[in-house]
Amino acid sequence: MRRFFCPNCGNELFFTSFNCVACGLAVGYQPSSFSFKPVEVACQNRLPHSVCNWQVENGNCLCLACSLNQVIPDLSLAGNIRKWNRLEDAKRRMLYSCLRFGLELDGLSFRFVARTADEPAITGHQRGVITINIGEADPAQREATREQMQERYRTLVGHFRHEIGHFYWSRVEHNQALLAEFRDLFGDERQDYQSSLDQHYSSRAPESDDHISVYAGAHPWEDWAETFAHYLHLCDVLETSGEFGLTEHRLSYPPDFDSALAAWTGLSVALNEVNRSMGLQDLYPFVLSPTVNEKLRFVHRVLNCDPSLVQLQLDFNPS
Repeated sequence: MRRFFCPNCGNELFFTSFNCVACGLAVGYQPSSFSFKPVEVACQNRLPHSVCNWQVENGNCLCLACSLNQVIPDLSLAGNIRKWNRLEDAKRRMLYSCLRFGLELDGLSFRFVARTADEPAITGHQRGVITINIGEADPAQREATREQMQERYRTLVGHFRHEIGHFYWSRVEHNQALLAEFRDLFGDERQDYQSSLDQHYSSRAPESDDHISVYAGAHPWEDWAETFAHYLHLCDVLETSGEFGLTEHRLSYPPDFDSALAAWTGLSVALNEVNRSMGLQDLYPFVLSPTVNEKLRFVHRVLNCDPSLVQLQLDFNPS
């Protein structure tokens, strides 16, 4: 992510900033310029709950990010405002990456729901709608799930980056050349999806150099979404690190894949050691095998292909 500064005094700002702590200027993030500006037209969700710090640029009452919401948490229930805030922050970070790559958002929407007798609240993607169980915004609950599922990594931003990968699957599906290459790398997505998931959950496969995560081995669609998410992880961390001078590599858009991957290999090891120095879990607890690197390269090519070559279709519903 870019580094941000106050447009009035030049003080450091952050992606979550509402005001400059140095001069007091009320600021809002302007997605069209990837920068903060003095507040002109604030998103309706800025007040009273401080959920959104983006500016409105389309003449509506909601900013680009909030206008994509179909369902938000029930704010009358204790704790849901905080959960909503965390969900929106993770969603905006994912959207930042999509906008940096110039990806289309038409047909995309979000549902943030709680599990009830009538609502299973299963996190997933269906026909352009990304549903997130708001329980994932509870750090204790999310960590318990991570332990139960024996996962190396489980975060809100990871969920959003995974599900948006499903949304952009149609960039592959409707390009015959890309689809053929996908099947060579990831496998044939025409195998039964639900049966594959049932098999995955009934007998958890061991880790494999063929996949970025165990869940990626459940089905080629999940392998695609997991790899897509990791590509966004890689790009965002590299951009942030370059902006703060932690690495000599300065990520540009579109990135140069080989130089980005080389920079990531060294940086991820260093950042893991920094976390260990503080008694924290590894920042990036994964090893990128040659096979996974080629899958990442494929995602890179798909994200940076000419959008006129593909037509986004939304009749697709894996989780």
